[in-house]
Amino acid sequence: MSCNENKSGCGCNQGKCGCGPKNCAPKDCGPKSGCEMTDKMMCQAEKAWESLFRRKLEAEFEKTMGPKMDEIASVVAKISIEKHQHMMAGKAKCEEGKETLKKTFMSGGE
Repeated sequence: MSCNENKSGCGCNQGKCGCGPKNCAPKDCGPKSGCEMTDKMMCQAEKAWESLFRRKLEAEFEKTMGPKMDEIASVVAKISIEKHQHMMAGKAKCEEGKETLKKTFMSGGE
């Protein structure tokens, strides 16, 4: 959860402070100093640390498993595309079925 996202237990959702969700520092940003500017700077520092750490991890994964992860990503992308195409085809068939059923009910034959 980023520092700007609201978290349950934060006073903003409970009317305990006069701020909006983006201004209410979540618990994982550390203790509040009582100074809004300092709190915001510390939140930014925390986000920067997380961002740098994520980039370092990504670089390590790329170095160690880059080509294999490319293969895996390709397979997962193909599966996802096929899944979504199947879902859309199923929805189209469902709509066709609804239309057929509607026409049957509306027809004058008994």
